[in-house]
Amino acid sequence: RLSSRMTMARTLKLYKLPDGPATPGIRAMRPEDAPQVTALLNTELQRFQLAPVFTEAEVAHALLPVHDVVASYVVEDDGGRFTDLA
Repeated sequence: RLSSRMTMARTLKLYKLPDGPATPGIRAMRPEDAPQVTALLNTELQRFQLAPVFTEAEVAHALLPVHDVVASYVVEDDGGRFTDLA
């Protein structure tokens, strides 16, 4: 239900999503990404005094996308290296 001064056109304009992602190079994680994602994750976790060290199999099991269960994305730069994990 719309509020009293909100028309459907105004609602659609207000909540419209952009046509593409705001982060360039973002894409869904694939099985062949597991080695790079493992290295990126373990490097990031080294900042903490107590942190797990993941193997490629553990990363693949926990982070590979599964329909309606897990959604994992990587940000790839122009050189093919991963800069971020989401």
